[in-house]
Amino acid sequence: MPSIKFSDRVHKLMEMSMAWTVVAKLLGRRIRLNALYNQIYALWKPQ
Repeated sequence: MPSIKFSDRVHKLMEMSMAWTVVAKLLGRRIRLNALYNQIYALWKPQ
C-alpha cells in the first residue's frame, strides 16, 4: 500500500483544522469559523 509522508508543519496544520471541525460538530450546527472563535474567546477571555 502506498503511503504519503507529511512534514511536521503540515501535520500541525491538519491537527488544528481537525480540532476546529470537531468543536463545530460537537455544537451540533454549522457555524462560521470566525463566529466560533469569537464565542470561544469570549468565554475564555484573558484578563
